[in-house]
This record gives sequence, structure tokens and C-alpha cells, in this order.
Amino acid sequence: MSRFKRYFAMLMAIVITLSSSISASAATNNSSIDIEGVTYKLEETINDDGSKTVTVIGNGEINTITNDGEFLHVNTETVDASSSKSYLIDINYDDNTAARYTAKYSLYWNYNYYYDQSPPYGMFWYLESGNDNGTWTGYDYGESNLRDQAYDFCTNVRALDTAQWAASAASGASAGSIAAAIASAGPTAGIGAIIGVVAAILAGGVAVAEWVAAYNCSLDCNQSFQRVKQLAQ
Repeated sequence: MSRFKRYFAMLMAIVITLSSSISASAATNNSSIDIEGVTYKLEETINDDGSKTVTVIGNGEINTITNDGEFLHVNTETVDASSSKSYLIDINYDDNTAARYTAKYSLYWNYNYYYDQSPPYGMFWYLESGNDNGTWTGYDYGESNLRDQAYDFCTNVRALDTAQWAASAASGASAGSIAAAIASAGPTAGIGAIIGVVAAILAGGVAVAEWVAAYNCSLDCNQSFQRVKQLAQ
């Protein structure tokens, strides 16, 4: 048995043991979800104080997220306990969704672009890649590689916007809170943490796949944006 499987078996035994000791006033629901070929185990618990805790196990990580009604308390740890991180997410954060440009502005997370012909400088571009990556403004001077990469970024923003609308439709009134929580978690959170964030707000794995898809689209945007900046140097 591999080291990962041994740790995973031990971990699941602990989870089962802890589950059996939960007080009668607490409610626990166990389920699983497959994302990109990886099965993630979800344990959702309503604690005695009314807060909700979600534990997500998969892809070598254990993500524990507790929703106290004001913040999500997030802890991510590797299965072998070699590293861990903890942070708070304010679920009442008001994400800016107002369109500022006539081209394309994503439903959430501040991804947008504007471009126009600008002879004799080629094309003028304004690109914004989320809250963490900033903006790039400039001319391409007819340079085909830079222009193609900028167009790729625009394509990724449109895909992100489509994915966000699908996730929003699947989430109902909780869409804004989920979008804000994912934005606060940041692009390095990882899929396991994103699953936990969504499940801490919505029960039973509802809309998880849709939000993971949107999160992955945002990563595609970030990658193409970085390539634009490299080519523009």
C-alpha cells in the first residue's frame, strides 16, 4: 500500500470515528463529487452553535471550512501534514459587478477587456485580469504574437463570463456570496478549497462543478494575461 493510501485510510478512519461521536443535536451529511477525474469526499456538519463545517478530502489535501455566518474559516493541509495554511474569508464582501467598458466585463472577479484599431500603432488594448493581477494597457504595433495572445485573453474572458453565469444560475440567491468568497480565496486556493467554500454556503454539493469550472476559467485568463505582459516587455 502506498504512503498516500495509508494516510488516506488512516484519515478516513479518524473521520468515521469523529462522525460517530457527534452529539445528537448536530447533523452530518457525507457525500462525494468527481471533479476532473478526482473524487473528493465531502463531510458537511451543522455544529451545536449553528455554524456549518465542511471537510473536503481529495487530491492529497484536507480542506476544512467553517461558516459562522460572517466569515469562512479555511484550513488547508496536505494528507501527510507536511504543510498547511489558514485564512479568513469575509462572505459579506460586496464584489464589484458593474460594467465599466463597452467590450466585455465578466460577471464576477473583475476580468475585462477593451480594444480598438489605433493606426499607426496597430491596436490599442486595455486588459484587466482579476483583482490579483492588475491591468495591462498598450499598443501592439502590429506584432502578431502579442496580438494573438491578447485575443486569447479576450476569448478566455468570454468563457469565464459564460461559466460564471452558469454557476450563478445554479446557485440562486447565494451566487454573490460564493463569488465573493472565491475571489477572496484567490487563484492559489486549489480546487479542494473551492469545493469546500461552495459547500460551506450551499448544501449537498449543489453548484460545485459549475463554480470549479468558472474558477478554472479564471486561471486560464491569468495565464494568458501573464503571457501578454511577457510579450509586451
